[in-house]
Amino acid sequence: DATRGTEVFVSDSGNHRVRRIRPAIRQSGEENWNAAIIETISGDGAPGSYDTRTQREKPKASVLLTSRLDARFALPEGVACAGDGAVVIADTLNSRIRHVSPDGLTVTLAGDDGVGYSNGAGGQARFRGPRGIAVD
Repeated sequence: DATRGTEVFVSDSGNHRVRRIRPAIRQSGEENWNAAIIETISGDGAPGSYDTRTQREKPKASVLLTSRLDARFALPEGVACAGDGAVVIADTLNSRIRHVSPDGLTVTLAGDDGVGYSNGAGGQARFRGPRGIAVD
């Protein structure tokens, strides 16, 4: 069984969310994929490009997004799982590569508000509608 002991990650493109499918666990401890649990790990369902952030301890901090569901994607297409439990997403219409940590924080790894082609660190890199992604 290819799904035994695993979770399945889905880029729910039309809903602008990244979701996880995992088996329900029977009382016997056995996995039950017929009663799979589907949950959103990132994205609030509206198109956009927001990362999640934790509230800062300083009172004047302007960073207020605290929920993993506060992140926004625009037609996420590619999803890859990293060895540390993180998920990396090709956020197609935003032309960005995004990272969702195991605790649900979403950050932009590469790409910015521009579309095009350029190499560089983080926000200096540019993509034009990335769709596929792989993690080594």
